[in-house]
Amino acid sequence: MSSNHYLFVMWDGGGTIPPELGVARRLIARGHRVTVLSEQTMADEAAAAGCEFIEYQHAFSRRSRRPEDDPLRDFEKRTPIGMLQGARDILMCGRAVDFSRDVRAAVEVNDFDAIVVDAFLLGALPGALSTGLPVATLNPGPEMRPAPGRPPGGMGLKPSDGRLAELRNRLMKAMFMTMFKAGAAPINAARQEWGLEPIAHPFDQWLHVDRYLMLTSAHFDFPAHEYPDNFAYVGAQLDDPSWSHQWTPPAGDEPLVLVSLGSTFQNQRSKFEAAMDAFRGLSVRGLVTLGNVFEVGQFSPPDNVDLVASAPHNEVLPHTRAAVVHGGHGTVMKTLAAGRPMVVVPLGRDQFDNGARVEVAGAGIMVKKQSAQHIRAALREVLEDPSYRNAAEALGAQLREEFAADRAISHLEELVSRAMRESHARAS
Repeated sequence: MSSNHYLFVMWDGGGTIPPELGVARRLIARGHRVTVLSEQTMADEAAAAGCEFIEYQHAFSRRSRRPEDDPLRDFEKRTPIGMLQGARDILMCGRAVDFSRDVRAAVEVNDFDAIVVDAFLLGALPGALSTGLPVATLNPGPEMRPAPGRPPGGMGLKPSDGRLAELRNRLMKAMFMTMFKAGAAPINAARQEWGLEPIAHPFDQWLHVDRYLMLTSAHFDFPAHEYPDNFAYVGAQLDDPSWSHQWTPPAGDEPLVLVSLGSTFQNQRSKFEAAMDAFRGLSVRGLVTLGNVFEVGQFSPPDNVDLVASAPHNEVLPHTRAAVVHGGHGTVMKTLAAGRPMVVVPLGRDQFDNGARVEVAGAGIMVKKQSAQHIRAALREVLEDPSYRNAAEALGAQLREEFAADRAISHLEELVSRAMRESHARAS
């Protein structure tokens, strides 16, 4: 097997980092090189995965993970639509010229064999596609594009189950696609700079990449009736972040419940407090991992709740009976892979979508009224009703099988080998 050099184009998206760097780590274990192009805050995690690192020079590159340095500031947006518009303008489309220039600059001074772009970085794709190198995108969450049978993402919608729901989904699809179409102008400005034809919609770029790889399971995501030829589900990536602290299981035989509400600031302090208060009166022990977002000393939990800055969830979850989570895709996948039911307390981003999928799978409950009372009632239900555990265990078996198959690596290696075969064929 030849050694390939991959350029991974990423952003500091919190839960998007472990699955994508997990793929990079496994490529390196197979003898390949990976260079990460991203924000300065990702340099240490990239190095821990064995990657080389290049910092953005034109696109934004935050200096810390403090809220005041967050370019998205989606915790200030009051509605899912507001969050999507902010993501469109700041991350996905609005800085297309800057992201594309950084990609081209990296390619000009390195000998890469392929480019792998986070699916949210639509603005990086003109630079990547203009190089002539094979290009793949990695989507580290559920599919957000609406399709026949699947509602648009970002709003926690479920597939249609009646005429009113079908009408709602059609209206939301039209609004979703129109809203993102406003991002075509900056995308086309970048495409023009690098000699590419204009596109009608930013999402059309995903049709031009060689591989569009979903880092989730078709058994979890809502199915569509049709898929593009370059589209593939490759299974959830179950890696913990490199910064997780060591953890020792508690003594005693009380049922353990994990609480995890994200590793980036989403103004979730009140949600942490509600989740901790939910344990009052329950005969369980809570383990709250603060994700390095808050300090342990900022809270006064009940006696049956332990607080830690972080802990490796893959080690914690086998000791638990259930979890209370914010609905980030990585946390949901690891909880399901351990066969544990969950209560989802979504904060924003893709979390309502993941909560909807958890509910449709029967593996947990999404709490929209996020008081201690409502979280406690939902937690009691998932602990006492075995159907939630049974559904989580069935889905978890699928996730573990897909993770072991490592299809993402197979696709990325084939991406380069096919390009080499085609190059040799043209030369001969």
